[in-house]
Amino acid sequence: MQRPAYRTNTIFRDLADAVERLGENEVQRILRNAVIATSSDDSTAFVKKTKGRIGRPIRLDLIGAVSVVLKGVDSREQAKVEIQNSEFSRKELEQLARSLNVPVRKDMKVNEVIDLIVNMTVGGRLNSKAIRGNV
Repeated sequence: MQRPAYRTNTIFRDLADAVERLGENEVQRILRNAVIATSSDDSTAFVKKTKGRIGRPIRLDLIGAVSVVLKGVDSREQAKVEIQNSEFSRKELEQLARSLNVPVRKDMKVNEVIDLIVNMTVGGRLNSKAIRGNV
């Protein structure tokens, strides 16, 4: 029996909210213990153990600060410099894009993601001002 798509979406949304509430360190601890538990099980003898490190934690505070700065920036160049100076990883850029409602494809390069964020946030605002004559 298949679940309706809207029900599956709510399940994943609830799961994502729960993971966010746990925090990065707690999620890493849970995943580390889960991998070790499954790799010690005889039925899954071919599961590799991880070294316990999942990846660099996402700096949500910096992402929030940059998104606030982008909302007040008045030029595309300044916005691009702000993003580049933050030295975001790919995952952090994707998180920044999500927080600004900018759709990012997985096949996009980092520079393309930066350009898209700048064009859809600052560029959109500047274009709107130019159309209204509020330059």
